[in-house]
Amino acid sequence: MIAKTFPEKNIVFGLNQQEFTPLPAHVTQWGDATFCFELNEHEVKEILKEKMLYITRLTFGHRMQPIVKNVIKPRFSQSGHHDYHTSEVLTTLAPRMATDREKKVKVVLKLDEKELKQIEQTKCVWITTFMFGQPFQPVVLSTKNPYK
Repeated sequence: MIAKTFPEKNIVFGLNQQEFTPLPAHVTQWGDATFCFELNEHEVKEILKEKMLYITRLTFGHRMQPIVKNVIKPRFSQSGHHDYHTSEVLTTLAPRMATDREKKVKVVLKLDEKELKQIEQTKCVWITTFMFGQPFQPVVLSTKNPYK
């Protein structure tokens, strides 16, 4: 997966930081950060087969910032609010999470048939994280199960 740029981006996380891949994002005045990952053909096939997507967040020992996953590009408005097309907000209370000693949180996302069709068409996954004034927690998306 590669971080995809988009016209509404207004920041790039990890720029000039060797340990991170630059991540173009749109950040609102409230600290919601939205970014996009573009999948290659192999990754799309893997997701269609497994019906899962895996997210790892570096939390640096803090609570994980809530996230919203989306398979449709959010609408970015002038007011700064996003229309996320989804009601699934994942927080540190989600049952499908685990934290390891390296201060990473691993999230398993099950995808429904509608989401799988959209991924097959667009080859993109959108993530929004709510930072609440805290530093951005780096994110890694994968089609590989981090528990194996």
